Amino acid sequence: MGNGLIILLICLDTQLHTPMYFFLCILAMLDMSYVTTTVPQMLVHLLAHSKTISFAGCWMQMYVFSALAATECTLFVVMAYDRYVAICHPLRYTVILNWGLCLWLAAVSYACGFLSALLHTFFTMSLPYCGPNKVNHYFCEGPSVRSLACMDTHFTEMVDQILNVLLGLTPISLIVASYVHIAKAILKIKSTQGRCKAFSTCASHLTVVSLFFGPSSYNYLRPHSSYSPEQDKQIALFYNAFTALLNPVVYSLRNKDIKRAFLKVVGHASYVHIAKAILKIKSTKGRCKSFSTCASHLTVVFLFYGPSSYIYLKPNSSYSPEQDKKITLFYNAFTALLNPVVYSLRNKDIKRAFLKLYVGNGLLSSHIHPEVETVIRHIILEQKKRNNEQTRNNSAFQE
Repeated sequence: MGNGLIILLICLDTQLHTPMYFFLCILAMLDMSYVTTTVPQMLVHLLAHSKTISFAGCWMQMYVFSALAATECTLFVVMAYDRYVAICHPLRYTVILNWGLCLWLAAVSYACGFLSALLHTFFTMSLPYCGPNKVNHYFCEGPSVRSLACMDTHFTEMVDQILNVLLGLTPISLIVASYVHIAKAILKIKSTQGRCKAFSTCASHLTVVSLFFGPSSYNYLRPHSSYSPEQDKQIALFYNAFTALLNPVVYSLRNKDIKRAFLKVVGHASYVHIAKAILKIKSTKGRCKSFSTCASHLTVVFLFYGPSSYIYLKPNSSYSPEQDKKITLFYNAFTALLNPVVYSLRNKDIKRAFLKLYVGNGLLSSHIHPEVETVIRHIILEQKKRNNEQTRNNSAFQE
């Protein structure tokens, strides 16, 4: 949810359409994707009695997870380069990191991730598996699946280690090199406030990089002789699920732009903002008229969310089948029937359109009493007179 919110805010707020937030949006999409690849299946295995996955499903899960994780490794380097350009070459930031280069860097990140994952998955899944078929892990991860092969896996482990070094140590080295240059540029800033401001733009990235590369490097860059299934499962769970959940918090906690965008979106979409605008209206008549346009919506919202919140948000200990059936019947059937009544009861436009359609065209003439029809036509004529009078008054006021 946090990653989805960041993507939404960056898309909606034009002030966040910069290279930094473009790469942050891609990071949020990667986090959402690779968590979706493993966590649902993990939850099924934890809750259900059947803990099986097909060979093709295992192959696909391993490939997609490895591809997205490798893409994220490369993207962290790109984000470090973005911070390097922003701090070391601030005046040329938008010139160097133009949109063409940003798209090219994003495409290269994806290409590196998916190609390296293809090699890793191909060598692992092409091994013969003729013995036990129980994977000692929450999901299909390379080392845990490879341990089930019934032949010598030395060559595959060597290829896998080379890929891990290339996608582990190389990005870390490039990130460290970028931050060495950034540190030198920050130290040249004379004011303490300027140094703190420059460093604060990198703090979030450094935190996320540490959270991701710390546990994953321990898992994939250590010797295979020290492989521990139980320990690796816990570490994999951290960098697979919790890191993706923590990233939005880290990037939004001290980021004023994200906070401003969030408050802007929430402010325009909430009744707090509407209430402030209504209170600024001086005349009581104007306030009542403004509030009346929201009264129908508020009534419908309370009718729907009141009973449904009681059903789904109350503790399971207070579950009552008979009572819940009645409440469910209310918000399922009666709320849908009441909504048209609520929206049309005090809505003059709906009433006018109804009378014009059915009475003005003579559609009800054969179905209602003549006296009732006369009264309705009189109401329509009075409404037309008021509208014409209001139009003349507006024209006179403009002149």
